[in-house]
Amino acid sequence: RPRTGGCQPTERGDRVIVHPVNCDRLSEVGRRVVLRHEVTHVASRSVTGAIMPSWLVEGFADYVGYLDVGLPVPVVAHELVVDVKAGHDPQALPTDADFLSTAKNLAQSYEMSWLACRLIARTYGQRTLVKFYRSVGTSSRSTEAAALEDASHRVLGTSFEALATRWRADVKAELQ
Repeated sequence: RPRTGGCQPTERGDRVIVHPVNCDRLSEVGRRVVLRHEVTHVASRSVTGAIMPSWLVEGFADYVGYLDVGLPVPVVAHELVVDVKAGHDPQALPTDADFLSTAKNLAQSYEMSWLACRLIARTYGQRTLVKFYRSVGTSSRSTEAAALEDASHRVLGTSFEALATRWRADVKAELQ
């Protein structure tokens, strides 16, 4: 798993600092995924607003990180596969608290988020995923829920609840 024992980059302004010992523990693919993920954070920072949900920030970065590396979904979403096969289907996208380093199911939070962004890209196209990300990140709405609902309608032509329902079905179908 590329994320396990990752490079542990630290943001310092508009750059990524990599811990070489941890990075050396990763495979070449793992290093590529982690570095692309972190560079995506830097590159998208200007459109990542205060009400942007962590699931979208991290899912988008993982989407870019895993793009065209050839890893199958069950490998990338291994922890979530275990949960789904045990009958624990995700009911909602992760909250911001689910991304704290102390969160019990941190890996699953990243995996669920990646699958949500992957679903948007597969269904509507990569450019539309980028438009959705920008729309939520630059929204003038006062809440995360309002920004997500507005972007879902304007960019995807659906409600956020319909998108979340489709995501739950997609996760179950892909990971069982």
